[in-house]
Amino acid sequence: GLADKDIERLRTDGFIEGAIPYDIWQNRDKHGELLSFMQCMRPDLGRSCIHAMHVASINSEVVLSYHLSLLKDWHHIETKTRLLFKKFIELGKEHKNG
Repeated sequence: GLADKDIERLRTDGFIEGAIPYDIWQNRDKHGELLSFMQCMRPDLGRSCIHAMHVASINSEVVLSYHLSLLKDWHHIETKTRLLFKKFIELGKEHKNG
């Protein structure tokens, strides 16, 4: 990435400010298949990270947003989110069959 002094210089120009690079993290399985990714930008302005994942049980993309300080917990957040959707599907099946 760019050095802090270079980023600060870019931020003085309102037009170029939007071009400041952001960080991306990828979560892949052992076969290289993309399971999820995180993208974070401009934590100094309180902007949050975007965490996108495919949830196969509902064949959907789930997008979460949270503060950069929680990025260290991305694995836990992703695991719990997947479990939440799994429980939701199970409850729906119980309701349909009950």
